[in-house]
Amino acid sequence: GQLSVVVLSVATLAAIPVGIHLYQPARRVPWMILALALFLLIAELGIRGGQPTVTRLQDRSLLPDLIQLPAYLVMAVGLTMLAQSPDPSDRSNLDVILDGVMAMMAALILSWVYLIEPLLAKAAVPMSTRMLLASFPPLDVYLVMIAFRVGFATRSRRATSGRFLLVSVLMMLVGDSTYLITQVNGVHPSPLLIDLPYLVAATAFGAAAIHPSMRQLSMTRRRRT
Repeated sequence: GQLSVVVLSVATLAAIPVGIHLYQPARRVPWMILALALFLLIAELGIRGGQPTVTRLQDRSLLPDLIQLPAYLVMAVGLTMLAQSPDPSDRSNLDVILDGVMAMMAALILSWVYLIEPLLAKAAVPMSTRMLLASFPPLDVYLVMIAFRVGFATRSRRATSGRFLLVSVLMMLVGDSTYLITQVNGVHPSPLLIDLPYLVAATAFGAAAIHPSMRQLSMTRRRRT
């Protein structure tokens, strides 16, 4: 349940400084930014508190979403920094962002048809709530696209840590999409079905931070002569 998500998220947050201390990655700032994103997500879970996982959109408190959205944006910054080369003159750094934005736009078209438009059509739900919830699927897809670049980059030698990050953001996408689908269609499954993807996401993120290969994600790109 939600308590397990909170406990695993706190453990993941603690795993990041431990991983930095043990493996001394060349770039610590991206991991510190990811730690800030996790801190915001833990705060969001704390504010959401005892509210049921699946509830009517009309009864949703807006404050947790106002914290969750910046958390996703901060996480996007941290993952983008990991996906980019530490060399600021590397032209491929811009390609990383453009690939993620294009994937996000493609996801926006799909999610508009199946999630966003039905969500925006619910006149009984405040517009602010509808707009906030509609922004999560495109952001999730951007995170997944960037995580693919991190997990399968040649310079990181396809580090296991990057694969764990990819699993984590994939589960976030599954969890957010499942939640929105249940709300759009008025389905109320067991809260465990909604919480399970986030449990896996927190566990995978912690594994990424504590795995020795996390230092490979900060390696410089090998230049060809």
